[in-house]
Amino acid sequence: MKILFHTLLFAVLSIPLILAQTSQSFNESFDSGNAEGWAFYTDASVSVQNGQLNVVSSGTDFEIAHIYPPIGATINDFSIEIISDYGSIADGGFIGRNGFNSLIGLNFDDDTAQVVYAINITDYMDPQFINLASFQLFDFSAKAKFSIQKSGSSIIVNAWINDTLRYSGTIQNAPAQLLKGHLILAVVGEQLNYRMNEINMQYNPYITNPTGTYNDTFDDPASLG
Repeated sequence: MKILFHTLLFAVLSIPLILAQTSQSFNESFDSGNAEGWAFYTDASVSVQNGQLNVVSSGTDFEIAHIYPPIGATINDFSIEIISDYGSIADGGFIGRNGFNSLIGLNFDDDTAQVVYAINITDYMDPQFINLASFQLFDFSAKAKFSIQKSGSSIIVNAWINDTLRYSGTIQNAPAQLLKGHLILAVVGEQLNYRMNEINMQYNPYITNPTGTYNDTFDDPASLG
C-alpha cells in the first residue's frame, strides 16, 4: 500500500547559498506556547510545549499529519526550512508546496530523500511523482530545506539536508501549477511523536493586499492556490 509522505524525518535552518527573490518572511520558534493561525489535518494529537510543536499519534496504524503555517497561498519563489528535535519519532515526511492539484518538494522514504513534483493530481494518497533526484540518508536527518526560484519559464530547484546542498537543478518550461500554492510540511508514522523546534519561510503572497477583497470565477484552472 502506497502512502503519501512515507519516510525518515527531517528539518532545517537558514543556509545563505542561493536566496529566493521573495518579499515576505515568516519564522516561528513556538516560544509563545501556541500555534494560533496554523492548520492541522490529522487524527493525531497536536500541541505546543517547551518551545516545540508536538504531533503525537494516538492509534496503532500509520498516521499522517498535514501541517499548514498561517501565511496563506504563495506564488513564484519560496523557501521552507525546518529544524526538528533529534529525539523525534516518525517514519516519513515532506516539505514543499501544495497547489490545487500539484505538489513540489522534498520527500523522505525510508532511508532515501527524493526531490519530487506532481501535477494534475487526482489521488493525493498516490500522486504520480516525477522524481528529479534521489539520495541516501545515512543518519537521522534533523534539518532539511527546500527552495524554488522562477527563471523565465523555468524553475531552479534546490534541496539541503543537514546544512549540505544535496541537489540543485532546473525544471525547464515548468508547469504553471508549480508556481502557486500553500507551503506545507507533513509527517507520517506508526508511533508518531514528532517535535518541531523552528520553521523559517521566505515567500511571495498570492494575494498581495490582504485588507481588500478577493474574487475568483475559476475560469483559469491554474489560478487556484
